[in-house]
Amino acid sequence: MPKPTLIESKTHSPLPVELAPGFHAIDLGLYIAADDCLVISDLQLGIEEHYNSMGVMIPRFNFIEVKKHFKKIFEKKMHFSHIVLDGDIKHEFAKSSNQEWREIIELLELLSLHAAHISIVKGNHDLWIDPIARFAKVDIHNQGLYLEKSNTYLCHGHEIPQTLEYEKATTIVIGHDHPAIELQEGAKREKFKCFLVGKYGKKRLIVLPSFNFAAVGSDPRVAALSPFLKQNLDSFQAWMVEDEVYAFGKLKDLP
Repeated sequence: MPKPTLIESKTHSPLPVELAPGFHAIDLGLYIAADDCLVISDLQLGIEEHYNSMGVMIPRFNFIEVKKHFKKIFEKKMHFSHIVLDGDIKHEFAKSSNQEWREIIELLELLSLHAAHISIVKGNHDLWIDPIARFAKVDIHNQGLYLEKSNTYLCHGHEIPQTLEYEKATTIVIGHDHPAIELQEGAKREKFKCFLVGKYGKKRLIVLPSFNFAAVGSDPRVAALSPFLKQNLDSFQAWMVEDEVYAFGKLKDLP
């Protein structure tokens, strides 16, 4: 995919880019410095087997791209105290497919080389991920995970958590929506995965781009799925991810 050339970024800097104080973008992952924690979301491993079973023949490339992007992250920072998979690790809503088992286990083995601790926060696609997590001896959290040092609550974003830790957190990190901004210049259109940073009530809200490569994502200005994003998003800041991370300003100012 070409570099984002439709709008010139006013603030272009080498990774990691600071999205908010203490919160940095490293490729498609979010690094939370106080907790030395990397957070990624929406891998949707096994998506090709799902489509193949429906008669749609697509090659199995998503996990290959996932590993390439983790390699880019680990070239920036080799080791983390904690890596969190923030929901929709798998694609099937029901049973876990053979492809999901193989790829998730391989992924967790890879991540274990780069993190002292790995956690899974369940997303709406992860109803049957518990057996895989138990097999891999990985912590799993049904509603979300609280990071004490940064006072941050990690949840997938398909529902509003009902926990005391969520209530006291000052920053919320979600996935679920696969945000991607479509830019147009004349007849040319390009879409780019992006981070979004704004507010939900009095809390800072950070929305992660998807870590899956079967699709770029959807424009939050057109439709938003998460209840966290059922609000006016004009003041949300967008950072687009390509070869690097580019600050593109507020959503209301984008064409």
